[in-house]
Amino acid sequence: MQLHSPCAVPFFGSMSPYCEKNVWTPPCSYIRMGMFAVEYWIWLHIAYDGTFFMFYTFFVAIVCILIKDLGTGDNNDENKDILVGQVFRTYRCIQLLDKVQNSAMKGQVVPAVLGLIPQIQVFSLFVCIRLYSSIQLPNFLLFPLILTDATVVNLVINTLAAGVYTNSSMVLKNMTRGLETFPFRSGFRRELIACQPTKVQFGQNFVDKGTPLVIENFCFNSTVSLLLLHGRTSHLYYKL
Repeated sequence: MQLHSPCAVPFFGSMSPYCEKNVWTPPCSYIRMGMFAVEYWIWLHIAYDGTFFMFYTFFVAIVCILIKDLGTGDNNDENKDILVGQVFRTYRCIQLLDKVQNSAMKGQVVPAVLGLIPQIQVFSLFVCIRLYSSIQLPNFLLFPLILTDATVVNLVINTLAAGVYTNSSMVLKNMTRGLETFPFRSGFRRELIACQPTKVQFGQNFVDKGTPLVIENFCFNSTVSLLLLHGRTSHLYYKL
């Protein structure tokens, strides 16, 4: 973008004295390299601040993988008590990881993903459908990219988050069936009762398997409503 349009806002070149009235005057190579270095430094800080909490979303994938591996453990071990004890210890570690994830995400990150990203998808889809002829290239290419990113986040991240609750519930059911041969007053049975399904929380709620579909349904309905509203207001404007 810096090579194609150095005066593009909000890059550093647009604020430099070499860009006057959207006309670029190329400086010497040393100054140009310095401007590239400043742009890279700014981008590095933005990328770090913007992706730090997103790394916490990888906890979702880690929990899904651990729970799936836990559910497919080898049941042919000679000492079943040792195997069951290992399963419970692994599940306790997964619960601890889930607590760390929720304490870091449920207050800010998850509500932002569930509340802000769908609005970005609605806005970018509306621009791609209705305002494509009003925005010149290459500025218009930004909106399909934003739409793609928002759709991937709404579908992939939320599906992984829903898999945490779905897989953990399935694991607990399998553990219940696996403990049928143990005595009713066995310590493993009491420990199983104390185990709760892991879940990705936001506030007092959590993400389940229907959340991605609900979000996409909201996005499409909101986009259609926005298109109809824009059509009516445009018709009234031209009529006046």
